[in-house]
Formats: sequence, structure tokens, C-alpha cells
Amino acid sequence: MRISFRRATALTAITVVLGALSASPAPGLAAPPPAASFNPNLLLPGSNSAAEPSIKTDRLGNSFVIGPTGSQCNAMRVSHDGSTATFLGAPDHNLGGGDCDWSIGPQETGATDSNIAYSSLDNLANITVGKSSDGGNTFGPPNPAAAQIG
Repeated sequence: MRISFRRATALTAITVVLGALSASPAPGLAAPPPAASFNPNLLLPGSNSAAEPSIKTDRLGNSFVIGPTGSQCNAMRVSHDGSTATFLGAPDHNLGGGDCDWSIGPQETGATDSNIAYSSLDNLANITVGKSSDGGNTFGPPNPAAAQIG
């Protein structure tokens, strides 16, 4: 069986076109993303014996971590790129520590998301709460009677 020169050329051209199409994404389709990567592990200062952490991130990418130790809530701030962490202390002043959580307040200035509130479970009948107005650098006095159950 003989194939004409024209037919052989057409088959070769189709094979080349199909090979080129399969090697590159179709127009309008993005190439697959590169493989994911993660920051290296970072041991948070003050995280020893802390359990069940609560993690919140502000709109600037700063992460805030708080975890109960049984007698207090230890708080930490992690930089946006994950390279550094700062121990913020125990904002509940040893009045809680059963369970802890963060809330990041509404943005009140254009520069930072500086309002950070915490809650700390004292026991089944009481919750201690408090707030920082400067991004966790300092905390106001804790309110140990925020949610009294009679």
C-alpha cells in the first residue's frame, strides 16, 4: 500500500500540531501553579505546656496565637513572614487559663489593626476578658467578671 506524498505530509503536519498542543496549555488557560512551599517550623516563645491554641490573623498578616496552660493564657505574635515570634505574656494575669480565644477588632486607624481582645475561661461559670489597643504590646486590666452565671 502506497501513501501519496501529500497524504504523508498532511499526517506529519497533524502529528506535529497535536504534539505542540499537548505540550503547552490552551490559550486562555493558565499553566499549573508551582509546587507549594511552607515556612520552616518556628517554636513560639511561651508556648511550652500551652494547648488548644487559638490563632487569628489581622489584615496586615500578623498572626496572634493564644493558648491555655491550665492557670493562664499565654499569648504570642508571629510576624507576617513567619520568621519571628514575640511572647506577649499572660494577658489574663493568671485569672483564667481553662480555654482562650482571640478577637481582632475593627480597624480604627489607617495604620494598623491594633485592637485585639481575648477571652479566658476561668471555670464553667465565669469568663475573664481583656483588650489591647496597641497590637498586643500592652494589655489593659483583665475583667474577671465578664460573664457571671448566677
